[in-house]
Amino acid sequence: MAVMTGLLVAVGCSEDDRAELLDDATETAVRNFAALQGAEQLNAQGYPMDGDGLSCSAEVGEGGLESVRIECTGTTTAGADVVLRGTTAEIPGASLTELKGNFTATVDGAEIFATDQLGG
Repeated sequence: MAVMTGLLVAVGCSEDDRAELLDDATETAVRNFAALQGAEQLNAQGYPMDGDGLSCSAEVGEGGLESVRIECTGTTTAGADVVLRGTTAEIPGASLTELKGNFTATVDGAEIFATDQLGG
């Protein structure tokens, strides 16, 4: 029912409102996907995250969905500071297991990985 309500609201919205709703939904999906997959990749590299995992933000750029910027921070179980940054032009859901783009992760300032996809 919530999906139907959301569709009805979107239909009654202006073009700007619909674009903002799409941007918000994209930011939420990218943020959540990056937090999950980024933490998994860090764990695979030998840097398990503490109980809170990664906290991520995502922002659709001026060009719209062609550039979504991502920044995640967290702490490893050993107490090291983690930063994951990147950009994507892919909307999560296009693939259920990966997000394509350009991503770099650092632990205490040292690069751990640079990749063109999270997950997979």
